[in-house]
Amino acid sequence: MGRAGKHKAKEAAIETAIQDVDLPDGWMEKFDSYSITPVHLPPSFHETTAAAAWRIQDVYQERPAQERGEARVRALDAYLIPIVALFQGRIIDEPEHPMASTAYSSSGEVEHSLFMIGGILFFVIEMKLHYDGQDNLAQLFLELLSAAEMNKNANFEGLRVHGLLTDLQTFHFYSYDATRRKFAFDETLHISPASEILIVDMIHVTNKVFTVILFAYMDGLAASTGSAPAQQLLRNHTDNTRSGPRKSTEHWELALAFAKQCLNKFLEPVRAIEDIEKQSCEAMGLLTKSVLSISRASYYSGKADPSNETELRALARRIVCTEYMTMVGASEPDGE
Repeated sequence: MGRAGKHKAKEAAIETAIQDVDLPDGWMEKFDSYSITPVHLPPSFHETTAAAAWRIQDVYQERPAQERGEARVRALDAYLIPIVALFQGRIIDEPEHPMASTAYSSSGEVEHSLFMIGGILFFVIEMKLHYDGQDNLAQLFLELLSAAEMNKNANFEGLRVHGLLTDLQTFHFYSYDATRRKFAFDETLHISPASEILIVDMIHVTNKVFTVILFAYMDGLAASTGSAPAQQLLRNHTDNTRSGPRKSTEHWELALAFAKQCLNKFLEPVRAIEDIEKQSCEAMGLLTKSVLSISRASYYSGKADPSNETELRALARRIVCTEYMTMVGASEPDGE
């Protein structure tokens, strides 16, 4: 079977699997538009990330020299880990997470699956060594449908699920509206292979990924309080209250209020780079208040929950110094 025949067979197979989804003619090239305008993380955040990414290139080489997909996964980690870490354990990444076996997907794995506490799967990242157009896109869409089904089974029916398809040269952002059963295209960002220009281009990708996560985080908080439009719509059309408000939603409501303040602070107009740093750091402070309003996803975190970089470094310093004092004490000769 030729390449064109494979594309048609792939599209036909997906159309059979998702007959209840509204797919226009030529759906692989035609989508709704759902655009998220990126906010700007602090310049200092990008400086730290750029330095780490440069070291990653020292280890795994630049993208054109990477012949295995695993190297590109590590390269993306230099950006993704600091972004997800901003949510301090309230959002977690489960790499190579098996997707649920549904009518849409046969339990395949994706490189990154971002979950919010409560079990909401809201962001799927599919990485390819080489972008292969429709075949890759079809696979991503199947994973988005599977993610929406997983959310439904976790009592979070109707939430929009976001997807990123990338080969680290192009970043394609899509989403699936589980309420309207429609796919949507956001935008495509292109990255240069040259080291310094790559870091410049990745500033925009980093801001975009963070903003998608922030919006999805806010949607998840709204769903947890029962105030999300999707939850309200679904309750109006069904007697099943599975997607209604969670018990003890006070903390979730507080987290949502701080998250909205965070977004509003990011959106305030600025003129100078000093203003961007100040304003975006203030916005990050509001995000910290939001995530600290709800519990971490892990039961094994212990009592320590540092709220900023200063507290984290102080915690690390205390742990290391305590252990080294023990090591030095144990190595001293008896009687001295």
